Amino acid sequence: MPSASDLGMLPRNSLFWPCSARYIVQTRFGWTEQTLSFDLFGMQNTPALTPACLWALWSLLVAPATVYSSSLIWMEWVAWHSTPLAQPYIGPFTRGQIVKDTVSRDDQLVLVLHSGHADDYAGRRFFLPGTPVGWSKDGVLTQAGWDNGLTMLNAWAMSALAWYCSGQVSLIHAYPGAVDVTTENLAGVAYRLVSDMRLCQYVDKAPVLSEKLWP
Repeated sequence: MPSASDLGMLPRNSLFWPCSARYIVQTRFGWTEQTLSFDLFGMQNTPALTPACLWALWSLLVAPATVYSSSLIWMEWVAWHSTPLAQPYIGPFTRGQIVKDTVSRDDQLVLVLHSGHADDYAGRRFFLPGTPVGWSKDGVLTQAGWDNGLTMLNAWAMSALAWYCSGQVSLIHAYPGAVDVTTENLAGVAYRLVSDMRLCQYVDKAPVLSEKLWP
């Protein structure tokens, strides 16, 4: 199996406290899910505090651009340095902050979180789970959708790309099964930093809940 360096990825011991979260969101058009991964600086070996932090990150990064009728219901999370097994968590009731109706499942805003590499591992799409009415029309973003989407990206860059300004949170991609399993790395996970984020001009269908075991 290739090594992390062969794949242009970072090995297990290169990050402080890498974690992934699968957020389960209830919306007017049904259930959807989102996955984000972070390196949480200063939280090494704090699995008891980690899920509350991951829940709060959804509230800070996603909720401000999400309609009021979309609610974060529960979360599955993994602290990769601790255990490769997902654990459930339900935090305080959390919902979007925009008092508007949402567009259909087929017309949700799309971000691409990119590592800057030129391969299939580099980009991962992220759907806004309750894009407000007026942000899209005929399959593309309106001016309002574009402007508000860029505002969201700016907030993410100022907080979740904080690796570049000595902050406490950094967006990453986690790749379980990418490298050989060892006793220190039971998930065979390797990583990349998210170096840039892109707002798509098109809109697309938000995912339904997966029936596959996560992660």
